[in-house]
Amino acid sequence: MNRASLTLAVLAVATRHVRGMSSCSTCQICRQTFMRCENHDAACRYHPGRWLGAENAKHFGTHKGKGGVKPGLTMFWDCCGKEDYKAPGCCYQRHLTYDDDDNPAALYNTALKLRGGAFGQRPCAMTRQFRRHAAPRLSVSTMPLVVALDFDGVCIDSEPETSRVAWRTACELWPHLTDECSLTERVMDESAYVERRRLGGEPLCGTAEDAMPNWLRAKMRLLRPMMRDDADALLLVRLCMEEVMGADPRKRPLTVGEIGANWGEELRETLESRYQLSAATAEAACAASRQSWLDEGSEWEDAHGTFVAAMADLREASTPSLLSKPRLYILHTRADSRHVERLLKRHSVRLDSQQIIRCATTASCAAARSDGSADPADDASDKPQGKADVLAMLRERHTTALLRYVDDDADCLRAVASDPRLFPLQLFFAGWGYSTPEQTSLVAAMPRVAELSSSRELEAVLEMPRKDGTRLRIR
Repeated sequence: MNRASLTLAVLAVATRHVRGMSSCSTCQICRQTFMRCENHDAACRYHPGRWLGAENAKHFGTHKGKGGVKPGLTMFWDCCGKEDYKAPGCCYQRHLTYDDDDNPAALYNTALKLRGGAFGQRPCAMTRQFRRHAAPRLSVSTMPLVVALDFDGVCIDSEPETSRVAWRTACELWPHLTDECSLTERVMDESAYVERRRLGGEPLCGTAEDAMPNWLRAKMRLLRPMMRDDADALLLVRLCMEEVMGADPRKRPLTVGEIGANWGEELRETLESRYQLSAATAEAACAASRQSWLDEGSEWEDAHGTFVAAMADLREASTPSLLSKPRLYILHTRADSRHVERLLKRHSVRLDSQQIIRCATTASCAAARSDGSADPADDASDKPQGKADVLAMLRERHTTALLRYVDDDADCLRAVASDPRLFPLQLFFAGWGYSTPEQTSLVAAMPRVAELSSSRELEAVLEMPRKDGTRLRIR
């Protein structure tokens, strides 16, 4: 081939390339017409979720005619919560043309668009076919992400520490009863009626830390979903010891299911009257025991369990980086926020004090509303607010952000879902926390709440960037 022929061939290829770059194409995702020369990584904006409709009463977690919710349907994008069908997409990427049909990644993205279209179709066969073989797709959200997490039961396992504090307090208040209960030779393995299958078949004879009987330690673990504070833990420790060390040998101790079925305000008041112990006195006694334990050294920190996957994601999200990461908030109901900061620093989670917020318990907020004692003037005081009020404050602080909340308390999630101020929030139930089968069934009936079965799924909620540049997202 001579020089002239080579020149003509190069010109022909260049002409075809220029014509292709200047020609108009239609995107498979957003259906917009674009110039190939103007295509870039943020050219296509779309909604990865589905356009859904739900009854207002069910969407807010209330019944019709209650809570000021009007009957009817509410339409919204389930990915970002926007109620306008024509709202700009919350994610963006490069335009994909119909000429890319031989690319598995293009087919996979098209299938995702079909799944999240206006008709809310289920995942098609093409999605299942190319899900495993598709190339990694970098999908960047246009909205900043704010994630609020409950501390106890979601980030850290505080049950061992709470039970040991209650036992230490009981040893100071009722030493005659705890000394007798520690004589495990007169307490049979099945005396506490603890379901051993849920404990992995571990033996219940002997004692654990602080000379706490193993059967009591195992029973307190199963009773953790009923504890809302240290006072409840102390009452349960006294009740379990009293049931085992009863004078009547024909009377068996109460089981975990029997205690859980009858646990409530009426039983709390009955036990407080029987033991001549008020809630304030119990809280003060447990606080003194915890403080003396803190003064002993780092053993108090070692008493807490850890959800390894959740703590690793929090550590990565709190580390400064050039990549976009979510803004974290930790909500807790402890008496002292410094204890939470100390535990987070132990696991190298770097958060400001403004990101650690103390909240009131769900039961105390419900009692205040029923008694009519809630006063707006109290907001300016140091009295902690409920989690719904704190989340509403975070929404006002981050008006342009996508707000998500993760909790293991079904009652708290129901209260948040029924609050009209928190309609755009995305709610998640931490199944690895302190929950009972009844609470799990209650969460399954809430259409706004998504269940996370493992702490490893928290990565998708936080949308942490991976090493290959992709992000695992909640669909």
